[in-house]
Amino acid sequence: MSEPEPTVGVGPHPDPWPDDPRLDPVLLADGDRRNVLDVYRYWSVEAIVEGQEEALQEGLHALSHLTEGPLFLCVGPKWKLSAGSAPRVQTE
Repeated sequence: MSEPEPTVGVGPHPDPWPDDPRLDPVLLADGDRRNVLDVYRYWSVEAIVEGQEEALQEGLHALSHLTEGPLFLCVGPKWKLSAGSAPRVQTE
């Protein structure tokens, strides 16, 4: 007898739903079975991307204080991240 596959994510959010614009009403109603960090559970994809960009900017800002001059990181074929006096994310 094979063991059942483990369930990923969480089921529907109980009522009342939190009042948070980052949350996706469909995921709140149907459950969130995506493989995401728990901090992003029930968040819309757009909100997750924005949250990741903010976290990256904060990390780059902190890192810029530890380096002399600009710091360039390549994280994909069309992304260039720069941290110097003014950390920013650029696409080419």
